[in-house]
Amino acid sequence: MARLVFYLLLVWLTIIFIFLPHYVELTGVLETWFSTQGLVYYKDFAAYHFPLGRLILLPIHLISNWNLEVDPWLGLIIGLATLYTIYIFGQRFLSVVGTAISLVFFSIFFWYAATGILFFHEILIGLFLALIIYLLFKLHNERKVNNRLIFSLGILIAITELAGQIATITLGVISILTLYEISKKHVKNTILYYGTFLAGIAIPFLLFSIYFLLKGALLEFYHYNITYYLLYANYKRDSLLSLPIADLLVFYIPLLALLAITLLQKL
Repeated sequence: MARLVFYLLLVWLTIIFIFLPHYVELTGVLETWFSTQGLVYYKDFAAYHFPLGRLILLPIHLISNWNLEVDPWLGLIIGLATLYTIYIFGQRFLSVVGTAISLVFFSIFFWYAATGILFFHEILIGLFLALIIYLLFKLHNERKVNNRLIFSLGILIAITELAGQIATITLGVISILTLYEISKKHVKNTILYYGTFLAGIAIPFLLFSIYFLLKGALLEFYHYNITYYLLYANYKRDSLLSLPIADLLVFYIPLLALLAITLLQKL
């Protein structure tokens, strides 16, 4: 059943992509183009996200010779990749019904949540988060701590953050859960495993920091991605309470359903 639902939804997402209008995020295109003209992120032009979510467009634009009609296809590719990740996750950790529900929920709301038929760095973050959750569940179910697994988790967490800051709090919680899972197994050299995990997180940030240091833009890299959000970004106008109730319910349906099921089981 789950496999059939998966294949049907692959077709569903593709059909939606083909028949709905496509557009590109101009800011992402311009930032990518600026970098090919010798301009340095943050130093030569303002940017308010970590650069990885934009730079993923660079090879696509170079291959297509800046044909912007190709750009939206990355949105479809990421959508299908995320659907497949959810399917693999469900096959390993969920029931058949749970897998089918997860696949349907994602497919119904993917284009809505992605803000349109385009590539947007937030859908890339969504794919990375799905992979991170898969690895976290894998760590939870293993009896022993796998060095390669926790190092991969650290790398993926850092890459997800470098794709954009929107998942920072989520990634912080996942990092704490990972450290908890390591300590819960009562293994020897727990501190060493902590170090492996934290090294995985640190390496991508270190590489980007070295790059911007060599470009003379390390302070700007820090300012636009950290200081700006701590001191200058106005989050009050974008609070959850300002969203329509329908939007909030859509995204909290799974959590509310899980809470209801848990309460009913305890009655």
